[in-house]
Amino acid sequence: MKQIKLVIMFSCTSLVAFKDIELHKKEIATTLQKNNPALVGTFNQFCIQYDQSVVAFFDTHNNLSLAKHIQRMEKDLAILQKTSNDIQFASVQAMLIDLSNQVQNLVMLLKQYGSSKNSLGLAFKVRRFKKLLPIPINKRTEISLFWSLHHRLNC
Repeated sequence: MKQIKLVIMFSCTSLVAFKDIELHKKEIATTLQKNNPALVGTFNQFCIQYDQSVVAFFDTHNNLSLAKHIQRMEKDLAILQKTSNDIQFASVQAMLIDLSNQVQNLVMLLKQYGSSKNSLGLAFKVRRFKKLLPIPINKRTEISLFWSLHHRLNC
């Protein structure tokens, strides 16, 4: 009963620390379209890959371990960091670095829970990263996200 009360409190409060990922994507794509249109497709492919990683992470039918999901996220992060240092993406470098830093903070947090079963503690910390979640996941209730995190920690 105590956990249910905490989950209800969790869902009634919200922390907004980061810019919305979808706004970031649109700004980057728009800037690339103006300055280097040939790179828009490459950026869109990365966005699809990132969205798939996050959706798979929160999928309760996906039984891969947290460690495997972190590995996939680290690969996405490495691509993002490499891209932010690529001279071709100079026009959006600041936005890519900001996005990269936010994703890196999320991955570092998830790593801390690699051997933990404290899904409630993780849920309270992950909620500040909700703006990094793609639309299908971001639209879910916080209780739904909590159960997804609970599932992930128990895989």
